[in-house]
Amino acid sequence: MNQPKLFVLACLSCMAFFLGACSGDNTYTYPSALFEFFTIDTDGDGAVESLLLDDGTDLYPTADSYAPSLVADTLVRVVGYYVPQSDGLTAQLLRCAEVLSPMPKAADKFPGGVKTDPLEVESVWKGRGYLNMVLRIYNQGSTHYLHFVQDKVWDVTGQEVDLADAEGDIAVDVVLYHDAAHDQASYADRAYASLPVWPYLTGKVTSVTIDLMVHNYEGEVEEFVYTFTR
Repeated sequence: MNQPKLFVLACLSCMAFFLGACSGDNTYTYPSALFEFFTIDTDGDGAVESLLLDDGTDLYPTADSYAPSLVADTLVRVVGYYVPQSDGLTAQLLRCAEVLSPMPKAADKFPGGVKTDPLEVESVWKGRGYLNMVLRIYNQGSTHYLHFVQDKVWDVTGQEVDLADAEGDIAVDVVLYHDAAHDQASYADRAYASLPVWPYLTGKVTSVTIDLMVHNYEGEVEEFVYTFTR
């Protein structure tokens, strides 16, 4: 059983590069491009088939769009730059990078235990089936690892239930896993993450309330509560 770890601090330098690339282009210059979280739907060859925006809009990539190398026939959560076209149906994808978006796992799936080293939540908001967040992590250049831990699932009566048997309105407690690997808190980097909520809205479940718990630098546990419906 492997501990699910993901390196995320590279996102800041990637996005800075993306901004420079867009600004240096003779056709499009910032701020004509939009910088957002969105989902990419890929085809059988791993090419971008469509951009699924958080406002519910679906756009098809133009022929001159950036072509990332992605897994075929899947949904990939990214953050990046795109330019909507005047036809309202297409967009030029300029650059994008995958964000941390794993399905939460139970605490016993982490062989080394659940790590809750502190970090700062810069912003958090509801997306299209995801809870988006921008995190600020103080570090000294070492690798940090993030994941989501599913703690408990509750029904409307406050009773803990098995997700497979859940129905109606449910609540899910999620802890943000952060392993700083003994790194020193010297300077801040941003990390981008999206908690997948849409997998919970299956079967007989009609709504899910996510209670996200994050350990901050003040030694407190912050809670962020958002409700998603089908």
